[in-house]
Amino acid sequence: MSPPEGKIWHRLRFGFGGVEWFSQAIVIGYVADFFCPEKRIVVEVDSSYHVGREKADAKRDADMGKFGIKVLRIQASDINRNISAELMAILRLVEATEDNLWPAQYK
Repeated sequence: MSPPEGKIWHRLRFGFGGVEWFSQAIVIGYVADFFCPEKRIVVEVDSSYHVGREKADAKRDADMGKFGIKVLRIQASDINRNISAELMAILRLVEATEDNLWPAQYK
């Protein structure tokens, strides 16, 4: 886990937003940085490794979207600069997402 991921995980792991989070979770065949199954949210922390991988990341996000999973991508540099703003973005997404684990066709 990178230092920026560790900063986010330090907040998420104890039920941030009133929901349970998992780190390095397998989600439809991909390893997600952080996953909340209750809300079907994946949070990805993108570092310089992701430069040039935009097409692969977009495919991954689209594949997850087919299963009703929302992906929030956060830049590692933004976490280091203003973690509070990034945590607020996660919280807004949690609050805006219904508590419906999985659509019937995926159960």
